[in-house]
Amino acid sequence: MRDYLASTTKVPPFGPTNAAIMGVGEAPGGEEIDHNPPRPFVGKSGQLLGNQSGRAGIPKRKMFLTNLSPLRPKGNKFVRLIGNEELTFGLEALKEDILRVNPKVIIAFGGWPMYYLTGQCGLKNNKPNPGSGILARRGSVYENTLVEGGPKVLCTLHPAYVYRTPKVKPFFVHDLGRAKEESLFRDIRYPPYELLVDPPDIDVLVTEAMQSEWISFDIETFGPGEMSCFGFTFDGKRAIVLTFQNPYAWQWAKQVFECQAKKIAQYGTYDCMFLEFFYGWKKTNFAHDTYIGAANLEPGFPKGLDFLTSINTTFAFYKEERKEWKKTGDYHTLWDYNAKDVISTWITAMTQMEEIRELYG
Repeated sequence: MRDYLASTTKVPPFGPTNAAIMGVGEAPGGEEIDHNPPRPFVGKSGQLLGNQSGRAGIPKRKMFLTNLSPLRPKGNKFVRLIGNEELTFGLEALKEDILRVNPKVIIAFGGWPMYYLTGQCGLKNNKPNPGSGILARRGSVYENTLVEGGPKVLCTLHPAYVYRTPKVKPFFVHDLGRAKEESLFRDIRYPPYELLVDPPDIDVLVTEAMQSEWISFDIETFGPGEMSCFGFTFDGKRAIVLTFQNPYAWQWAKQVFECQAKKIAQYGTYDCMFLEFFYGWKKTNFAHDTYIGAANLEPGFPKGLDFLTSINTTFAFYKEERKEWKKTGDYHTLWDYNAKDVISTWITAMTQMEEIRELYG
């Protein structure tokens, strides 16, 4: 037996071949191998998956479950399979299973399934770091890169990690619930919005904004004291981004910031202090901060916009786009990043306000 394998017992996939949802893990564990017959996701983490998927409205028996490799590596260390034929054969078999079952959505359980199914991973020293990044990207839906044109992929945590880290269980249940929603259709549906960068009819848009009830805003900076853009939305359907490239941009942005409409921002203390200190703009009617809303509604959960986006919107993780702009110098990437922040903050705020109304009347 090859010295990187714990067993040569193969654990085949299991589940209905007409399943709308397929779940893909890394490799089987000892309990999966010892099961008679061998079966994926039957150990403690598999039991957790069954319990939590049931809470999300997905009976485990209705999922088609498999792994990147049917063989268990020594010490349950998946990296020992990388570059070896067991993984190559496993990925080919997985492709065949995907084409045969043709689910509407595949759940990638963990960083390695996410990487092999979507090409997504975290960064280390500004370079791709395969197998990492699942905590940031959980809840995101991506195109399938293992099978061209294949079913979309929703990324979440591995049940074994959830078993060891109970505090993340609510996020896991949320992602499974989203998988159920995604199983109703095949296409990827990110929040629809129109991006307007330095639009020629900005005077009309600013007038509309000033007459609206709510405005979500966000700024991006080049460094201390230098704003690169001011983004806002007043309807959640259009993201207006005013940039340093427009000589009149800041006069319009100032009118939006200082008008009487109620303002929304994520950790708006920074934006407001920046604009007042460096530009002399006066904060007016700042009424809802999504960071503070998160701290009050879910005090034990993360409060950053990346996490709030994963919970409240259907955006895929996009926070590394700012690093991409710094590397490429492509301003369009920065404008799009700013627009997503604005729309995500708007959606999150509206969700939070509805929850507050339900809780407190």
